[in-house]
Amino acid sequence: ASYQMWGNRRNATPGVQQVAETGGTTLIRSELEANNNPNCVNNVGVSPGSTTSMELTEECQLLSTITMLAPSPDWFSGFYNLNLCVGGKWLKNITISTTP
Repeated sequence: ASYQMWGNRRNATPGVQQVAETGGTTLIRSELEANNNPNCVNNVGVSPGSTTSMELTEECQLLSTITMLAPSPDWFSGFYNLNLCVGGKWLKNITISTTP
């Protein structure tokens, strides 16, 4: 799909704005479900300090995350469309640093 939560020189979607401003996930969940394979959307609204797991497949191999940065009224951090299957081989380890 052509959906992209955010990007360089692009406006954030209303869902990203909601996450950044309030930590709410209602809008971003709707955006993801409307614009992506529903089998690939999961773990929306994971609580701070918790862990989660997910299954990636050939059909669903891109990983995106977003989190609110409190107490800022509109900062967020994350990454989008990270391909974890490079050249037909799954990455064994990856470290990702993000900034607001």
